[in-house]
Amino acid sequence: MTATPNTDPERRTLADPGKAVVTPVDALSPLEQRVAAAEASAPNGQRRLRRAPRSAYPAAWPWRWLFPLVTLAAIVAIPILSGIATKAVLDSTEGVQTLEITDPAAPGFVALVSPTETLLAIHVDDADVLVGASLLTLKGDDAGGGTIIGFPAEFLASPAGAETPEPLHLSYSDGGAERVVDGIARLLGTRPLEVEVVTPALLSSLIAPVEGFEYSLIDDLFFETADGRTISEQSGVVQIGADEALLISSALNGEPGIARATRMQRLWSAWMQAIRTSVLPDPIGGGSELMKTFVGRIAAGTPSMQPIPSNPFRVESQSQPLYVGLPDEIRELRNTVIPFVLPIEPGAVPVVELINGTGDLDQNSPAIDAIVEAGGLLSVVSNAQVFGVSQSRVIYYDPLDLAFVEALAAAMGGIDVQFFSVEEPTVDVVVTVGSDYRPQQ
Repeated sequence: MTATPNTDPERRTLADPGKAVVTPVDALSPLEQRVAAAEASAPNGQRRLRRAPRSAYPAAWPWRWLFPLVTLAAIVAIPILSGIATKAVLDSTEGVQTLEITDPAAPGFVALVSPTETLLAIHVDDADVLVGASLLTLKGDDAGGGTIIGFPAEFLASPAGAETPEPLHLSYSDGGAERVVDGIARLLGTRPLEVEVVTPALLSSLIAPVEGFEYSLIDDLFFETADGRTISEQSGVVQIGADEALLISSALNGEPGIARATRMQRLWSAWMQAIRTSVLPDPIGGGSELMKTFVGRIAAGTPSMQPIPSNPFRVESQSQPLYVGLPDEIRELRNTVIPFVLPIEPGAVPVVELINGTGDLDQNSPAIDAIVEAGGLLSVVSNAQVFGVSQSRVIYYDPLDLAFVEALAAAMGGIDVQFFSVEEPTVDVVVTVGSDYRPQQ
């Protein structure tokens, strides 16, 4: 991965979820007419090595004077080379890799870190009105599992170009799925890897193999579909089929959006349990291989359901509230379930390499946590070419990253910070863990 240093002093603002939500009351007042109008109109190449030519002069005489000079130059260069030597291999874009080290405990091991796998499911009703969203995140191991974060349709986000925060359902009606994605990405400080618009027909198709599983309704539900059919269910235990899935995930008249988002979260949970206990060879239906893959991998482990942290916000003249995100809680949730982010745009966050200089791989985990919590994008985890590094340090190449590296160094126990000027570095920041590293408790 190549990260071109960004000289825009404002580039960091997109990575801070705390700056993605605007909550003052006076900034929200222009929403009243838009929300009211929406409610009124909505229906329910390789180098070759060449041998150097032989010299016609005796080999010994030049070195009588040159050797001391070369030795002196080498002594002067050692401190500089020690800071950037590990970058030489990663910066190279030519040549052929002749040795692949597969043992993560071996010197010289290099692993590229991929962003956490995420899928944003945008739920719409049969009239193509957004009724909620679910962010599916996968754990980074073969055991499966993951977290599903639910968003009500009335959750406020700030996509690019929006003068004030706007509900997700208005983002969808104004700019489609991409506008919803942009608003949620700026809120979280990371862009979903995949996006799927989930219609009632698609949801029913995916559920079909295990339909009939039980679900407990808390309230009596009544819904009129776009084609004029009436669907209703009384509170209590129901068996889920196509109509019930549509009813549970649809916007019902006069209900707060959080009620619908909660119903959808509970539907995810019941569906995951049905998949886990099914004896069918393929318990997930068709219609979307992408959704099928994510749902299958989450169900294979331990699924977790989380609502997006928010508080209700009342808009004058509207009977139902909007929902304002809680920045600190959202940041904590993001760091937990999406540790390796996909930046909203290039240069939005510092790209970091972690080098283990001791051979003690247990030191990697707390160092990774510190990088993630500081807001860095971890892209490479590697081992030093030779273990035995005694001093931990943070090296950076862009002066704009000084605040980030100082905060990171402090979080790692006050390790040394060094600056080097390097043209087109592969990463923005290099963190080396030495034997002096003592993770903060």
